[in-house]
Amino acid sequence: MKIVSVGWYDNAYAEICNDNDKSIPCPDLIVLNTSQLTSRYIKGEIISLNNYFKKYNIKTGKSFESMLTKYSLYDYYVDNNWLGVPLTIDFRIMEFNITTFDYCRGEGYDIHYPPPLSDYWGKDYQKTWTWEKAFEYSEMITKCTKKPGFKVISNYGEDIKFFIMLCQSLQIPFFTVDIESNLKKCGLRNSEYINKLSILKDLIKNHYVNKICYY
Repeated sequence: MKIVSVGWYDNAYAEICNDNDKSIPCPDLIVLNTSQLTSRYIKGEIISLNNYFKKYNIKTGKSFESMLTKYSLYDYYVDNNWLGVPLTIDFRIMEFNITTFDYCRGEGYDIHYPPPLSDYWGKDYQKTWTWEKAFEYSEMITKCTKKPGFKVISNYGEDIKFFIMLCQSLQIPFFTVDIESNLKKCGLRNSEYINKLSILKDLIKNHYVNKICYY
């Protein structure tokens, strides 16, 4: 087995498998991220996996589609065709500054270390330490330090990835499918989802977060 790392750009755009030019590589397998997958699909280099999924369903009695969450569905499902299978999950880490927390507590703010460094949140801290609480803390830190209490890295599209991650954790799909017309619709227009995203209003309006989205 030979593994070659060609870099992000060539992984998405470099020519592959030219019968008239044997010097051009023709790999058996390419690991793509979702944005690279789109580029290859537009150039007609991605085949539909629908038949493979059907064979898997017949063989195992399990639906491959059901294993993919509705949030990753639209990354791999285009024109009624399954184009790929997720191999890894991209995740982000939230960091906090202990010195800042200590300083603001000394200034009289009721602020506690996020779990699991603090027992304040209880054993079921997945329900008590929420995005609402994190944004509430960003407001307190902003008032305490006179600087944005929440920072999102803005390079390499991290600001957009943060928004996607927030929507996923709040169970807000970017797209919904109208079963009758088979049309994809913007999921953000749903009043329930709009209400969930209202937690961002004060964060951005009052500059509790650093300037993001430079597009």
